[in-house]
Amino acid sequence: MVIKVFSDVLRVVPNLYYVIIGGGDLQPRLEELAQEGPARGRILFTGKLNLEQLKQYYSRSDIFVMPSRQEGFGIVWLEAMALGKPVIAGDYGGAPEVVQNGVTGYLVDLDDPDALTNRLTLLLQDEALSKKMGDAGRRRVEENYTFSLFQERLTHLLDNETQP
Repeated sequence: MVIKVFSDVLRVVPNLYYVIIGGGDLQPRLEELAQEGPARGRILFTGKLNLEQLKQYYSRSDIFVMPSRQEGFGIVWLEAMALGKPVIAGDYGGAPEVVQNGVTGYLVDLDDPDALTNRLTLLLQDEALSKKMGDAGRRRVEENYTFSLFQERLTHLLDNETQP
């Protein structure tokens, strides 16, 4: 979906690049789609990265966008939020549990490509809003999703489960 709307976003934000990290069965088709139209050369595929490389890409990015219908809980949104990036996700699956619409980023309906275009353009043009949402995302991760909090909550659940 992002590849399909990318040309529209480029008209408004002409110095933009879209970096797709990872791989998979769909990559050849996505690479083919990326070569069509004015977005050619502006959509880059990295393949699989190690953790240090991944952090470098996150730190150089302005926003994180992965509007999927099929993502479960979505650790990648938490990774981006932990590094202060606003996120755009599909309003499906586990995304609404992680992304607070209008606070840490945006949830979009994938049947509405204009909504995705508008949200991308808004965040890319409004640095103050982007920073505000990125900061809110970082706080959300720190307050709700750290390993120590997970461990504490799990221990509490297990302790209460063993009580008569």
